[in-house]
Amino acid sequence: AENEKRALATELTTANDRIAELEAKVAELEAELAKAKALIVAKDEEIEEKNREIQKLKNENRDLASQLEDVKEQIEDKTAQVDKYKKEVASYEKRIEELNEDLYKGDEDKLLSLKTKQSE
Repeated sequence: AENEKRALATELTTANDRIAELEAKVAELEAELAKAKALIVAKDEEIEEKNREIQKLKNENRDLASQLEDVKEQIEDKTAQVDKYKKEVASYEKRIEELNEDLYKGDEDKLLSLKTKQSE
């Protein structure tokens, strides 16, 4: 009976030691799990921040694209105006050339008329 009690006491001590080891291991694993959960929360927050930055950049990109289209339209309008003015200038230049030719021809006619009178 005494041996049996010692054997049970030894077994009980061994079981209690094993329980303590397992509880320590569980506590260690729970601490690692808490760290992992905290890391996940931090990464989720980081991802949310990056997504907000991405959305902000998308909005800026959309605004810039819109501004670019506006500028392109303005350039087209200004180009059309420039073309119109160039045509108008060319028309005036042609008219000036015609008037100069008429003026020169008039001067030539007068010279011929003077020469004709002098030779008479």
